[in-house]
Amino acid sequence: MKKCYIVGAGDMTKTTINIPQGSFVISADGGYEHLKKANILPDIAMGDFDSLGFVPEDVQTIVFPCEKDYPDMMLAVDEAVKRGYDDIIVYGALGGRMDHTLGNLQMLSYFSQKEIKIALEDDSTLITAISDTEIEFESRDKGLISVFAFGGMAWGVTIKGLKYTLDDATLDASIPIGVSNEFIGEKAIISVENGTLILIVEK
Repeated sequence: MKKCYIVGAGDMTKTTINIPQGSFVISADGGYEHLKKANILPDIAMGDFDSLGFVPEDVQTIVFPCEKDYPDMMLAVDEAVKRGYDDIIVYGALGGRMDHTLGNLQMLSYFSQKEIKIALEDDSTLITAISDTEIEFESRDKGLISVFAFGGMAWGVTIKGLKYTLDDATLDASIPIGVSNEFIGEKAIISVENGTLILIVEK
């Protein structure tokens, strides 16, 4: 898989930016300022720049009008996908405004249906999504993971290697029965035959 890093304008007080040298990096609006503080210059700065307050002049930019259909983060991920990236790590997408956080979860769902792997990360949490596929986690002795159906029903949900297991179950997006499952020192496998799952993992 081809990896890209995106930094958004969200709350970064509990986030350490960890980007390997030579990686392709995109800033979404105010994410440019977060990267500058970390002494990282993005390959592209994108957005309407309402939260940043200015358009950067030391990097390639893609400027959007403030009145647009999609938020800056969605547009940044879409740009990464257009450039061939299918494994995307996003910082600055958690915390802060609840509407942006919910929008970012919808974004995860949308791109997971296109087989694009996206992880929203801060120092304590990783959030990702899977659609009509499975995901594996290496064995861990402790830690929490929550599994939610998203956008409707999820059929054929199987959970192995966690404290609470499922076999070919149906999850409803309006019923939060997947909160706070636990790693138990085994490799964990979560799969869904039809539908989308949001996974929230304690690091």
